Amino acid sequence: MAIYQSMQRVRFRSAGDYEQFKLIFAGVRHHLKTLPGFLHLTWWTHPDDPTWHNEVSFWTSFDALKDWHMNTYHKHAKQWAVRSGAIMEDIITNFELKSTRLIRVCPCCGHAQDKPYELDQEQHALAQPCSQCGFHFPRMPETPDSFAGFFDAKAPAQAGSYKITLSAEGWVDVAQSGHAVKASAFSGALGCEGLRKSVKFDLAAAPFTVELSGVTADSIKLVISAD
Repeated sequence: MAIYQSMQRVRFRSAGDYEQFKLIFAGVRHHLKTLPGFLHLTWWTHPDDPTWHNEVSFWTSFDALKDWHMNTYHKHAKQWAVRSGAIMEDIITNFELKSTRLIRVCPCCGHAQDKPYELDQEQHALAQPCSQCGFHFPRMPETPDSFAGFFDAKAPAQAGSYKITLSAEGWVDVAQSGHAVKASAFSGALGCEGLRKSVKFDLAAAPFTVELSGVTADSIKLVISAD
């Protein structure tokens, strides 16, 4: 499968413009989930220069990326950025995966190998022993399939410590007002049906997003409660 990557480095005119941008573009993830060619998007602030913001997105093809730019919501959001002058600079770099290669030198017999492989067959390629002496190269075992997702939660009645309890194994993260919220405490339980772990977060009285990842079960329940 072809992989197309788009990378953007964005600088805003002011901190206030960035806050307005987050409001206008808040619905991006809801629209992206409806596009068949969309794979992944990550947005983060540069750790050495907080005025630089970075976006990386992955697509099945360049046409899939073009479909996103033709999306009505996205077009109006971009037009706002131009009209308002909020985005001072946007550096865009696009990449397309052309090939993958596996280069190995056997530590047992010294045989050198350099051959192409398909990205979706990587685990199969890595499992192959040395063709000359049969040496098995060390590799990380495959991890079980897992699921991820997120949802928006309403603002708490008041600021304070809140606990998110999961019914099954998984990671939980919280973002609020455009920033990740660091967990203040956590606890886990084994052998207790319906209760696997709890994580505490100090939240403001504002809406927040709960992000789940590494969930091995095909469904999971959670409870958000005041601590």
